[in-house]
Amino acid sequence: MKALCLPLLRHLQSGAGDLRESHPGVVHEEGFSNLVYDSMIKLVGKDHVRLARIPNMGTEDFGAFMKRDLSVPGCFCSFGFGGEDCGNPAHSPFHRINEEGLAYAAALFTQVSVDFLREE
Repeated sequence: MKALCLPLLRHLQSGAGDLRESHPGVVHEEGFSNLVYDSMIKLVGKDHVRLARIPNMGTEDFGAFMKRDLSVPGCFCSFGFGGEDCGNPAHSPFHRINEEGLAYAAALFTQVSVDFLREE
């Protein structure tokens, strides 16, 4: 890891690096995040839902959508479908998605929508 990071650090310290403004971070709306968590539990059971305990400060274009219209609550969640072909990170050219999990993602969006509309 050190061998990977040191050249980048030297490049940035030299002043040759071009730092640009990026998308804003995704800021979770607590009430909506709780609703999504509860919807996940309804769908797959509490034993299969895990909260990320380490904050992720990455940026994502989704943050721009949430920032633009703060009247729309949102949060970011990840699915872990596993399988032996899914051992590479999502942005790797070697990543292979387990398509059987897509039905769970669609079901979650449906469950969140129903639960959100019931609260309104």
